[in-house]
Amino acid sequence: MKWRAFELLGIWGARGTVFVIAYFASLILALGQQDSSPRLSYSSPSNNSTRENIWESDVGDGFHAGTLEAGMSLGAGLGHKILLSETEHDLAVANFHFGWVFSELVSRDHWYRGNWEVLGEVFQGAQFDPNISYVIGGAVLLRYNFCTHSRWVPFVNGGGGAAATSIRNTDLSTTFEYNLQAGFGAHYFVCKDLAVTAQYRFLHLSNAGLAAPNLGVNTSMFYIGASWFFGPRH
Repeated sequence: MKWRAFELLGIWGARGTVFVIAYFASLILALGQQDSSPRLSYSSPSNNSTRENIWESDVGDGFHAGTLEAGMSLGAGLGHKILLSETEHDLAVANFHFGWVFSELVSRDHWYRGNWEVLGEVFQGAQFDPNISYVIGGAVLLRYNFCTHSRWVPFVNGGGGAAATSIRNTDLSTTFEYNLQAGFGAHYFVCKDLAVTAQYRFLHLSNAGLAAPNLGVNTSMFYIGASWFFGPRH
């Protein structure tokens, strides 16, 4: 019973975020209708609006170093009996993130040109199969955003952090766990600084041998959400 509050936080937090993202999605569509031109050019470099200082030139032409990102997403995943796991752990998770693009456009003359970004995120949710168990945590991720000169900005990312969970099912034995994540995804910019974001991540939970059993939780997570980019000023 002592972890009941965390379990409710995970379950109801994930459900409540569905309504938040639905509202946010309707706002994105409205903004997209107001800004539907395929290419966007900015008229004056002296304009101080943060909406006009994200990109080097047009949407999708590479971020300016110092650009910030804030967003949220909702995900669900299917568990795998791999890497020693004996049980498939299906999860539903909501996450919130904040990112910082710390490089100018790199490898400009190559197909893999892009920007480096570091993100911090927190997540909360629940295992819904084989039973209900809460999971909450946080992670630091390194992301590489590809420059495509279009509204599509694909990326790859990976990182890790700490988590707390009541998942057991013969695979875990402690509340404290580490999490490792890696995957790929894409932003689609519906306007200058607002994007719909979809991604896949492989999520691993284990306690690094602090206690047994420590077979681990391994889940393929699929996320959909929204990201807002702002700054820097020039």
